[in-house]
Amino acid sequence: MSRTKAVVVACVTLVGLALTYEAGAILLAESDEGGIPPASAVPALPQGVTITTDGMGCGSGGCWRELTLSGPPGQSPADLAASAAPAGQTCTGRSWITARRVCSNVTVAGDEVRLNVYYDRPLGL
Repeated sequence: MSRTKAVVVACVTLVGLALTYEAGAILLAESDEGGIPPASAVPALPQGVTITTDGMGCGSGGCWRELTLSGPPGQSPADLAASAAPAGQTCTGRSWITARRVCSNVTVAGDEVRLNVYYDRPLGL
């Protein structure tokens, strides 16, 4: 076998292995509905904002880390939510190793401000 052919075969083999690995990671992430991000995946909170409860919620399509936030005295829930995270869903870049990305959103329910942190499933199945 020529040197050029050996290099081509090695490159094709490495690309094939990488694609196989990534396909497996995507399927594993897609099938892990009960997975929740670790505490280290919680986005940084502004100064003065604290986590009062750290729990887990589950529903159709997966589970999430559910944090209740409190702010400085006198801060309204709406202001606390706006300072804790941008409106809507925010996601990190997808990890090549696990095929997951961590997403979060903030909601206001009465006087409570909740930060939900969850894995976005790559295929959304």
